[in-house]
Amino acid sequence: GHRAYRDEGELSLTTVYVSQHEDRITLPELVRAYFSDDAAVYPRSAVYSPDETDESSDQMSAIQMVSSQDNATAVALDALDYDVPTRVEVLEVIEDMPAEGRLRVGDEILTVGFTEIKRPEDVVEAVGVVKAGEPLAFRIRRKGRERNVVVTPVDDDGHARIGIVPGTVHDFPF
Repeated sequence: GHRAYRDEGELSLTTVYVSQHEDRITLPELVRAYFSDDAAVYPRSAVYSPDETDESSDQMSAIQMVSSQDNATAVALDALDYDVPTRVEVLEVIEDMPAEGRLRVGDEILTVGFTEIKRPEDVVEAVGVVKAGEPLAFRIRRKGRERNVVVTPVDDDGHARIGIVPGTVHDFPF
């Protein structure tokens, strides 16, 4: 057979389960979880926004799963010395928010204001430093063409928000 490579390391995994937004927890379940060493209890508002539904939660979970799988693939390819270019794109546009009708799923975000975008967090930070109601310039690439788009953030619980989910997209070499 093949040569075996033994090591003394370990791989620890954690499983996280969050009940669905519209689930109802019974009092006995709540008490059992509260006193369990293996469970945690948080107010629903700490996990879900007031207007979130099971459907929107499932959609976000699907986006996060694909993104996680792509990130794992990119890390593995990088370890094998493949060049894996990345870019930041709009993964979701939230209905009835300022970005609706201005940004589209698949738009590559190049700059926000004067900030060059390298990571999804750059978008969040660039939007977060402006005041709600203050127009914000986005430089995007849509279908291969660069364009400027202006989005005016709104106040959402004390934070400027435009209503998109930015994410990293990888250009795999095959």
